[in-house]
Amino acid sequence: GHASASAGRESTRFTATVLKEDVGVAAAALASAVSSVPSAAAVAAAKAATLAAMTPTPSDLMDELHGCAYLETRFGAPVAGTEASVAGLTEADVAAAMAAPKRVDVAAVGCEASEVAAAFAALSPASALAAAEPAVFTGSDKKMSYDSLDLARVCFAYEFPTLATPHAAAAKLMPFVLAPPGQEPSSLYEPFNSHAKLARDLAEQDAVVSFEPFYLPYSDTALFGVSIVAKDVRLEDAAWYTCNNLVRLCYDVTDAELDRAKLAYKATLAKTLAHPAALADAFAADLALLGRCVPPDELLARALDLDLKTLKDTAYQFIHDNDHALVALGPLHELPDYNWFRTASYNYHY
Repeated sequence: GHASASAGRESTRFTATVLKEDVGVAAAALASAVSSVPSAAAVAAAKAATLAAMTPTPSDLMDELHGCAYLETRFGAPVAGTEASVAGLTEADVAAAMAAPKRVDVAAVGCEASEVAAAFAALSPASALAAAEPAVFTGSDKKMSYDSLDLARVCFAYEFPTLATPHAAAAKLMPFVLAPPGQEPSSLYEPFNSHAKLARDLAEQDAVVSFEPFYLPYSDTALFGVSIVAKDVRLEDAAWYTCNNLVRLCYDVTDAELDRAKLAYKATLAKTLAHPAALADAFAADLALLGRCVPPDELLARALDLDLKTLKDTAYQFIHDNDHALVALGPLHELPDYNWFRTASYNYHY
């Protein structure tokens, strides 16, 4: 079998993919992972590996973006911590964290639920969870100029509605309106003929090396935006065409674009959830964010029922004349300032 663990802003996820006859053993191992205090040697090894992975030049721009979007809040702190916080972590700190009340969501696919539930039955219910600090969005930017780098990387985003709101379907489909998954001017996706105007604009202008729209939902907030990689002398054009197409979501999206976005979303959903492990991950995320598992056919039905007016209204409410968060790294002499991007949220459409 295969086991993995990953840390996020709101949760730590443990995953096991095993044969059916090994489900009980795997479930017991996962239950132990969320309840047992690791040894001093394990804590020391984890600290050393985390510190070794930290570099002077930020490698995870999305982590930096959250730091700008949720300035001076716990939600904006680096997922892996800072060098000082990791170095100062003790075995007692880890033991206290493991002993604290916690919510455990369990999702399993391709096995008997009773077999998995039995392994987690011994965990005490989380009846005294502390209230989470709200994620307060703040418009800000952070620019890290490194002229020695070959390419500039830019991420910027707006605060968007969560999956628990009526805007969820529109928010999920907007990245597919802007560009199909994997769209890159240097790839074989033929961006010059793409149905997505943003992809065509950036390809025709040779404005970026790669780009990716994204929607990142959390329990009480979400981010929607675009991540781009561009040459230093193409940053201004990349910014203009990207902002223009974001604001265009409020006014000029056509029914044909929405229909093609729905097809792309349908294909991506089928591809992503084809594996039982991926489906279990999706169900676990649903439990954490919505309190229930959302079947794939329900996700698809919501997307297919979305009409053009709802998409435009959602874009207008959360993009038009709204603050944004931006982080950039690399040779940035052509990158416009914060006020330019702020004005671009409404003015450059005309």
